[in-house]
Amino acid sequence: MSLESPHSLLNEYLQEFAHEIGIICALEAGGKIDSKEAYSQVKAKWKELKAKKKELFPKIDQVG
Repeated sequence: MSLESPHSLLNEYLQEFAHEIGIICALEAGGKIDSKEAYSQVKAKWKELKAKKKELFPKIDQVG
């Protein structure tokens, strides 16, 4: 089990997400993938990030 706080882990996940999105954007801008593929990949990465957040902070998603 990790000794890092949930907030630290979320920060790492956010940094990883930003890095991956940057790569996807660069691939799209460079013509290596089309905009639909880029959108699909970004959407998938967003879903992954949301799932990780929900694992770290399950009660926050239930409020409201």
